[in-house]
Amino acid sequence: MNADSANLSKGDILIIDDSPDNLRVLSTTLTERGYEVRCVKSGTMAMIGIQASPPDLILLDIQMPEVDGYEVCRRIKADPGTAEIPIIFLSALDEVLDKVKAFQVGGSDYITKPFQIQEVLARVENQLTIRRLQKQLIQKNQHLQQEIYEHQQTEAALRSAKEAAEAASYAKSAFLAQMSHELRTPLNHILGFTGLLQEESLTATQQDYLNKIYSSSRHLLKLINNILTITKNENKQLSLNQQDFDLSALLQYLKSIWQLKIEDKNLSFIIEFAANTPAWIHTDKDKLIQILNSVLDNAFRFTAKGSIIMRVSAINPPISSIRIPTDTPDIDSATAQIAPFTLKFEIEDTGLDIVDGELSQLFKLFSDSEMDHEPDQGTGLGLSITRQFIQRLGGDIAVLGSSRGGTLVSFSIQAFPAIHHSASFLSSSSDQSTRPESDPASFRLSSSAHDFAAALNSEMLQVAMPDSWIIKLHHAAIKGFDHQILQLLREIPAAHTQIAEILGYWTDNFYFDRIIHLTKPVIEKQVME
Repeated sequence: MNADSANLSKGDILIIDDSPDNLRVLSTTLTERGYEVRCVKSGTMAMIGIQASPPDLILLDIQMPEVDGYEVCRRIKADPGTAEIPIIFLSALDEVLDKVKAFQVGGSDYITKPFQIQEVLARVENQLTIRRLQKQLIQKNQHLQQEIYEHQQTEAALRSAKEAAEAASYAKSAFLAQMSHELRTPLNHILGFTGLLQEESLTATQQDYLNKIYSSSRHLLKLINNILTITKNENKQLSLNQQDFDLSALLQYLKSIWQLKIEDKNLSFIIEFAANTPAWIHTDKDKLIQILNSVLDNAFRFTAKGSIIMRVSAINPPISSIRIPTDTPDIDSATAQIAPFTLKFEIEDTGLDIVDGELSQLFKLFSDSEMDHEPDQGTGLGLSITRQFIQRLGGDIAVLGSSRGGTLVSFSIQAFPAIHHSASFLSSSSDQSTRPESDPASFRLSSSAHDFAAALNSEMLQVAMPDSWIIKLHHAAIKGFDHQILQLLREIPAAHTQIAEILGYWTDNFYFDRIIHLTKPVIEKQVME
């Protein structure tokens, strides 16, 4: 929303309703009346949008999945920063007790469905008028803040110290980013040209020297990457980015990544997926991939022949798939009401035995290991970082000797059951939009877009559009501005029609959480820069 539109707007209204039809009708009607309208389908997304940009008024449905309207209202009123926002309940519940409860939790008004548009408009204007008067009263009392200012002088020194510490932390981050570029770029060049030279006809001595250069360069590059990771982790707690995903598909994806190594060493790689393990789970997918890749990297490097077996099982698995909360700082921790279950992984190889006394050293930073008998056999950092990730996911890791003559790595994490899966959000057969065909915001996924939607990631979006555009898309999604998102989608070039089609479908069905997840890496990159 630009400055001109903000000045012309009669008010910023957030609509929270799990019915896309209701959202479209109210959004269209209120927008035509000059209001700035935002729409979300769940209480979880509503809290994110409210924290990012508090609206002037909220229209709130009661009967919703995850968190009902009463609980959403309680949380809004419990936060001093949002407690003054008026809330009008929209509900098909017309019993007296339902209305009384709505006012008890902090509602300002109550409209029974099916509603009449004129009634909604009248009650909206009434609440916004009251809200404007409240703001005027606040402005008139602002001169009292001068007295508070005098008391805040004693805190100035503390704030200055904090700002100095933050500046130092920023300088350190900037230094790390520069070091990352300055050191890794030439090393990648060395690795690249060394790889090309290895394809040439060389003497045995030359080939030996070249192999040592390549191995040492890989060792140094891994050391630099791990040191940077450790340093960043010292500055902040590892954050989680949880999501629903297909665990069985992820394991097959990992197997495909290691396929060349499997064939090159003539190994057998077996994945045993226990029957009681949910195919779809909810946890931090990216960190789980990093953990598994780290453990598999050790297994493949230390296994010259034989096999590697990965066993996956669930301890106290969920009975059914249910909605669970996301681990997002913007969401109240009180939403974490669903108990997780334990997901256990075992990776057993027929490689090197663990030397006596070595177990206590495996997870220490920069520890030397007798297993590290070659320049490319690690830095002593890999398992330490891996353990940090696992512990952040609520579990731990152990390395044991295997009865098969190799090593057994066993770790577990805490995961949640998932409700969403690919069929539920890639299929549009159940979406019967009520918008006219001429409306440019009417989107449905074509069959050809299904596979593309599953593969769509931030890197693909950055190829299609500049970072500045992606940042606008991210902020519009957080605030629930569906009309603003649809305007942005018109800027996508024809060469990337499928991206526009998928984003349009998500927007049309108010799946703003998916857009936020897609654009989040660009926002994080901007913060680092």
